[in-house]
Order: sequence, then structure tokens, then C-alpha cells
Amino acid sequence: MLTDKLHGMIFLYITGTPCIVLANDNHKIEETYKHWLNNANYIRFIEKTTVENILDAINELKQINILRQSRVQKSESNLLEKINYMMKISVIVPVYNSENTIEKCLISLQKQTYKNLEIILINDGSVDTTEDKIVRIIENDKRFIYFKTANQGQSEARSFGLSKATGELIGFVDSDDFIDYDMYEMLEKNMRDTKSDISILRAIILFPNGFEIIPSCQNTFFIKTGNEMIFEYIGGFHFGIALWDKLYKRSLFDGLKLDTSFNLMEDALMGNYVFNKAEKIVYTGKAKYHYLQRKNSTARKNLEDSDLKAIGVVLGMKELYADSIELDKAFQRRFAQTILELLSKNPTKEQRKQIERALFETIELDKMGYLKKGDKLLIRLIYYKFPSSPLIQAKKMIGRAVRRLKKSIEQ
Repeated sequence: MLTDKLHGMIFLYITGTPCIVLANDNHKIEETYKHWLNNANYIRFIEKTTVENILDAINELKQINILRQSRVQKSESNLLEKINYMMKISVIVPVYNSENTIEKCLISLQKQTYKNLEIILINDGSVDTTEDKIVRIIENDKRFIYFKTANQGQSEARSFGLSKATGELIGFVDSDDFIDYDMYEMLEKNMRDTKSDISILRAIILFPNGFEIIPSCQNTFFIKTGNEMIFEYIGGFHFGIALWDKLYKRSLFDGLKLDTSFNLMEDALMGNYVFNKAEKIVYTGKAKYHYLQRKNSTARKNLEDSDLKAIGVVLGMKELYADSIELDKAFQRRFAQTILELLSKNPTKEQRKQIERALFETIELDKMGYLKKGDKLLIRLIYYKFPSSPLIQAKKMIGRAVRRLKKSIEQ
């Protein structure tokens, strides 16, 4: 643009339009430019109006405009790059009779700082007021996809959720639990920065009485190959077998066919599959998942006959990793933990016999170096035919007493 009017120069300045300003007879345009507008690099003032001066000013403005367009293009490129980074995360949430916890769970998902989410809710036949609360909370949030099915168990619900997921990344949350608002942002960033297939963090364990177990070593951070991380996974040294404290690439689940006929240790079956397919895995000790240890949750109900299949799942690990001495020791730890968990689920007399028989046939006492001292003592006593039921009850009582003591000290 070319002008010799004061109001024209001011208008072009306000609109950010590149222009050439010519001097006029009253010198007002020159004074205004020199005192107020000379910092605008897209305005060129010419004191002596000649064709040569005008052409020079035009060439200067062309260069400025090229630079400006370059910055705009770079800004647009950075924005597109950021958007491309934000791959969609499908979060699968099985729900069953969670009227007391579902609201906190869903709000923690709604407020995630990572925005590109698809949250798949599978109401697994709840008979309380869970559905009413779900419908009210997710009504105006298009990220939530709600399904209602007959009660088939957590494993079947997760498998159904996977079949509906459209995201490039997969996460899991249980309806009893809640997560920090930046959990998925941290998991995705760690995965992207390290080009990993699985990203892992820690969980805080909550008890109904308000007691919390907060993991130590939260500054721990490491990256390992899938084969190296199997040792951590089997032994449960830094993290457990649960699905919910991890983020996975969707492709890891391709071809996975789950046995959905049991709900205890089904995490191990799925996790064992994807960990063996992963090439690189990243871990942080930061605790962002809040796991509620609820007495009547899916994970803590009385033992069913189908849950004894968990023994076979863990034994399958032994077959896979029998060639490694260290992995065999990690397996012994995992197997002992599974036995103790099964015995803590109020098994029938016949179920207890099956569990103890598996213990006698599989446990190698000289390979339990990775087991906690208390658990090691329990396994040894059961192995030497001490009755398991009173031992497990004693362990529960001691655990409750320790938690009460710690809580009273904190208060």
C-alpha cells in the first residue's frame, strides 16, 4: 500500500498492513511516524519521493513479508506436529456395581490434561445405581462411549472394550479407582520421547479406612528392551502385572485371543502376551494411579473354581522362561505370590487342596531369594504341611494391625 495521508498510515499500522508512507507538506505524517510508529518494520517512510526510493522500499517490504510468511508456516508446522503427536488413547473401563466410586473415576478421566481420548465404558450388568451416575456424568462429553452388557466378568468386559477401541494407544482403568489428571499425558510423553511400545508408572494403594501405601523410589526411571523387562514383569519388582498402570501401543494386542472364563490373574495372561511382543518399554516410578483395595471388588471376591486357572497361567510363564536362571527365580516369586493370593480368597476345602498340591509340585524353596521375608516364611510353613487357612488369616490380621498402627502414627 502507498499513502501520504495521516489517517491512512494509522489505519495501515493498526491492521498490520505493509505500506510505504510519503512525506506531505504539513509534516504531521513525518512527525507521527518518527515519534510513534518507527518501530513497525512493515512501514517504510520516504522523505524524498523518487521512483528509486519507492522501489527500494518495496523490495525491503517484500523481504519482510517473506520472513513473516516463513514464521507463520513454521508456527503452523509446529502446531500440526503437536497435533500429530497426540495419538488417540482408548481407555477401557469395565464397570460393575460401582455406585460409590464411579463418579470419582469418571471425573478423573474427564479432567485429563491429555485431550485426545476415547473412553470406553462397559457396564457389566450392574444392578445398583451405577448406570444412572454414568449417564449423568458423561451426557455432554463425546469422548465417552457407553455399552451395557449382561454380567460376564471383568475379563470379558475388557476383551469387549478392546474390540471397540479405535485409538492407536490403549489404557485400562478399573471403575473402583481414579487417576491423577496428568497420568496419560505423562505415560504418552514417556512413550513418545523414548519411542517405546509400553509406558509404565506406579500406583498408590488405598484402603477403605483411609490408609495409603505410597511407593518409594518415585524418581526411578529406566528404559529396557522387551526381553529385559520380562524379568521385572514376572517378578513384580518395580511394578505389578495389572493392566491399569500402563499405556500400550494398540498393535501389541493384534492377534490376542483371551480366555475370558476366569477373572483372577487374567491381567497376567494379557500382559505376558504384549510384553513378549514389545521391543522397548519405559518405566517411571511416579505414582499416578490410585488403586482402591475394596473388599467386594472384582479382584477381592471369594474364589471361584474357574479362578484356579490362574495357576496354569503362571505355570505357562515357567515353560516360557525355564532356560534362564534369573527368570526362573522371578517365576518362583510370582508363583508364590499367586498361591498366597488364591489362598486369601476364602477357598473351599477342595479348592485349598488343589492350590496346596500345585505348591508342593512346583515351588523350589532354594529359588525363593526374591520373595519377601514374610511371604517366604508362609510358603515354607505351608510347604511343610502347616495348615494354610490359619496362616493366611494371621497374615491378614497382622497386615490390618500394621496399617492401623501406621495410620495412628501419621495422625
